[in-house]
Amino acid sequence: MQDQGNGLQPIAYLSKKLHGAELNYPIHDKEALAIVIAFKAWRCYLEGRQTTVYTDHCSLKYLKTQPTLSRRQVRWIDFLETHFHYDIPWQVVSLDFITGLPPTSSGHNAILVVIDKFSKMGHFIPTHTTARTEETAQLFVRHIISQHGIPTTLISDRDPKFTSKFWKELMSLLGTKLAMASAYHPQTDGQTERLNQIVEQLLRAACKDDISKWDLHLPVLEFAYNNATHAATGQTPFFLCYGRHPLTPQKPTTSATVQPAHDFITTMHQLWDRTHKRLLDIQQQQKRQADRHRNDHTITVGDQVLLDTRNLDISHLPSKLRPRFCGPFLVEAQVTPVTFRLRLPATWKIHNAFHVQLLKPYRDPNTIFVGRQPPPPPPVLVHTEPEYEVESVLAHRRRRNGTVELLIRWKGYDPSEDSWVPESDM
Repeated sequence: MQDQGNGLQPIAYLSKKLHGAELNYPIHDKEALAIVIAFKAWRCYLEGRQTTVYTDHCSLKYLKTQPTLSRRQVRWIDFLETHFHYDIPWQVVSLDFITGLPPTSSGHNAILVVIDKFSKMGHFIPTHTTARTEETAQLFVRHIISQHGIPTTLISDRDPKFTSKFWKELMSLLGTKLAMASAYHPQTDGQTERLNQIVEQLLRAACKDDISKWDLHLPVLEFAYNNATHAATGQTPFFLCYGRHPLTPQKPTTSATVQPAHDFITTMHQLWDRTHKRLLDIQQQQKRQADRHRNDHTITVGDQVLLDTRNLDISHLPSKLRPRFCGPFLVEAQVTPVTFRLRLPATWKIHNAFHVQLLKPYRDPNTIFVGRQPPPPPPVLVHTEPEYEVESVLAHRRRRNGTVELLIRWKGYDPSEDSWVPESDM
């Protein structure tokens, strides 16, 4: 189904009759089989796109995380993970520390930042730099496992707490895989590093009056962050995790009879407004920074463009010698402001709509270097074999052994590349 402004509308139907052993599958596997068949049939439309699967069989949500799997289920999961990357909230989690903060009256001088890779939801847990590994483990259980369950993968840097024997053994017993950043390469956990910067900016905005009580502001900062739209997902972390939007603090009314309660709500609402405004400022800063490295495209319908080969199946070519672009191809239509449909060879069994980032305007080499010919198109794999497209048959001949050969002009290649090919190979 697709939403084109009038709600979800069906765009294709699919049915399949069960045969043989499939008739004996349990209901759970029959429902899973329907999803796998749909992904295989519509792979050309779904691969590389964000897709939501709706099913009335609730247990399928836990197919990937159930304790035991049959060989058949393992094959299905392997297919889905190879071609379609799917996940659920709080399965892959990253954590890091923010240090160098002024000590508070509660003894806190650091923050344990934990973020879910799927929903981008974060938890900001006050702690102190001298906390032992066992204390950090207790914080992780109290704030993460108690609310979201045990994660399958935990990403962190090589802090001594996370490389200790206690931490490794604990995660092993929980069944959680540890993924640690390479030495001198913190970009492995870049998402948490970036969130640390955002938390520090929010703290500076929230603690202008009294920096010694920054730990008291963390719950409101956490709520504001998780209820703000994330640029990567287009949704709030709260909505992706729970499927609904939370109620936000309301402005206090003048009819309040208990002044301390009135003051408490006023302070919380002011902090909420200040934090929300700062988050919007941060998003604008990120957009301006990204726009500095982003050029507006000039591609229009009817242009000739080159196509990036990063997603094409040309694995038969050595990686060092693979062409970065192939083409040119005619732009037939503009599907969205940043997506274009190309006229591809009929033998290319791929979806013909591409994002503008995968396209590059074609410049005729003769306009720059007179006499230079464009590079020939790469072959396409057909049933794992490289195939070249025929432009025309120029002549034929019969050899003494009776073999008929055809003189082939290959599409996109110079006449000097014409070759005699046995008719049986065509």
